[in-house]
Amino acid sequence: MRSTTFVIFQALTLGALAAPAPKDTPKFDYHKGLSREQEGHKLVPGGMAPEVQVLKPLFNGEFAPNTKRVKIRYGKYSLPKVSATTLSSMLTGEQGTINTVTMGMKKPCTDECGIITMQAGLEYANGSLAEPTNGGWLHHIVMVASGAGRKDAICGMPIERFFSSGNEKTPTAFGDVIENKVKSVFQITKSDSFSAELELMNMIDTPLDVWITIEYEYIEGPKPADFLSAKALWLDVTNCGASSVRPPAGKMQFKLASKKWTSAYDGQMLGVGGHLHDGGTNVNIYLNDQVMCNSKAEYEGGMGDMGAAPSPAPASPAPASPAPASPASASPAPANPASANPASANPAPAKGMEGMAGMKDMVRRDGPHKSGEKHIKQMSTCSALGPMKKGDSVYIDANYDFQKFAGMKSNKGSYSDVMGIAILYVAVKT
Repeated sequence: MRSTTFVIFQALTLGALAAPAPKDTPKFDYHKGLSREQEGHKLVPGGMAPEVQVLKPLFNGEFAPNTKRVKIRYGKYSLPKVSATTLSSMLTGEQGTINTVTMGMKKPCTDECGIITMQAGLEYANGSLAEPTNGGWLHHIVMVASGAGRKDAICGMPIERFFSSGNEKTPTAFGDVIENKVKSVFQITKSDSFSAELELMNMIDTPLDVWITIEYEYIEGPKPADFLSAKALWLDVTNCGASSVRPPAGKMQFKLASKKWTSAYDGQMLGVGGHLHDGGTNVNIYLNDQVMCNSKAEYEGGMGDMGAAPSPAPASPAPASPAPASPASASPAPANPASANPASANPAPAKGMEGMAGMKDMVRRDGPHKSGEKHIKQMSTCSALGPMKKGDSVYIDANYDFQKFAGMKSNKGSYSDVMGIAILYVAVKT
């Protein structure tokens, strides 16, 4: 959709080495087989999960010594029920949606630190996961850092876009955490501030309160002398525009392409992953007119899947280093956990959530009730991308096929805006 707040942030993300080649990164268990409970995620039945939770570091001693990992919850964000008439629904036809900007976000450290990895999530009050199958949808979040010396690598604005996620929740690595060949971090200082533009959606006809979560693994203190700095290259089919694009009229299959960007850096490409809306099939990322990565959309089942108990998903492709082992879904506001492991329990549905298996009160993302379409679950990613040199050209194209996968529609029946984005992380000397 075309969001005013998204325009503001646009006008003002997967991060290892070989010859460039169009390939997927092999399966990589980012969470190393740990359950959410084992990692330290808190579930508080009938209560409120803590704002800050200390988690088990995933790359301590491997990528760097003495790493720390925390999860920070931001919110709450109140989502209207899908039948509610809101300004957004009147202007765009998209229901159950909010667009907002969050300023002054809590950072993982109070002084200076180097971020190694990040991963976004969406939770209910008690810490259970918010997923499309139980109502909550993380449409997108875009985070920017502002402060002395910050500058967007592609568009030159005095802020730095450094992280983005959609419902795929792909982990982002700012260094080569898979093979440990490239040591780099996204360094932040005490004076830096974090802000985010986000869009959240409700899939049910009951209002929901949700919290955005960001998991950070980081090294405290100044950047180690032998470490490089990670740069996020935001590649967008609208270039430095608003990211949202109206699908070509009358076309069920189409391609959107960005302009070529000429590199001002010598560095090592850590990794890349794409972002699409429903109906998208893949994003191609080109280096000097050769495809170096084909980031493909993977779809999950439609609303008819919704009666199943949650279970851990298999490991998925690494993001620009690691990739997620997708966490289990959980219904909001559980009363009595169904197992001894609360973080992986299948709790009883909260009031207003009954009948999900039959799609009662469910809507297709950006569309009418009871359509039961599939949605993008994750995007494949690529690492081992090799060097980038000054003068190299980089661009992307995003491909859509509404005949293969249903595109998003407004409540008026017209196709909603789409996106085509890839974030390429590069380690450079600073």
